[in-house]
Amino acid sequence: MFKNRRILIFIIATVIIFSTITILFMRKDEDAWVKDSSGNWVMHGNPAIHDFDSCAKKYPVRETYPEQCAMPNGPTFTKEY
Repeated sequence: MFKNRRILIFIIATVIIFSTITILFMRKDEDAWVKDSSGNWVMHGNPAIHDFDSCAKKYPVRETYPEQCAMPNGPTFTKEY
């Protein structure tokens, strides 16, 4: 009797853990890049970054000419002169 109960608890715990991990991996797509109405690439949930200046306020700028700002897993913005 106790052996069956332990197996049942193990199976339930495994299903809960697997379901939680699956849901967390599926939520990763919420950070997808989309084009806004003006044609700029913006991160879903972070519409404030859409050009070089707004990118440079949050992320490091590459020392190239022209200067570039790259967001992690996202587009690269180039400074226009």
